[in-house]
Amino acid sequence: MLRYLAVAHYGRGRGDWHEGEYAAFWRDAVTAAAAAHGPALAAIWSARSPDCAPAQLEGLLNVALGAIARDVLDALYPKVAPARA
Repeated sequence: MLRYLAVAHYGRGRGDWHEGEYAAFWRDAVTAAAAAHGPALAAIWSARSPDCAPAQLEGLLNVALGAIARDVLDALYPKVAPARA
C-alpha cells in the first residue's frame, strides 16, 4: 500500500523518486488499517498448512487486502470516499 501511494503521488510535488521515501502520515494510515484488520489477517495466516487450499487463502487475502486499501484511501481522502452501507 505504501508503494502504491508513492507511485500514485510521484511527480505531484514530491520531487524525484526515492526508494523508501514515504510520508509519515501514509505509514500511520496503513498501520492503522492493517491493525484494524489484524484478526482477519491472523486467521488467514494461521490457516496456512501443507494441505491447505491455496486458492481459498488467496481469495481471503484478496478480500482482506482490498479492505485495508479501501480503509487507507478513505482515511487519506475522506472527501472522495464513496458512501458505504
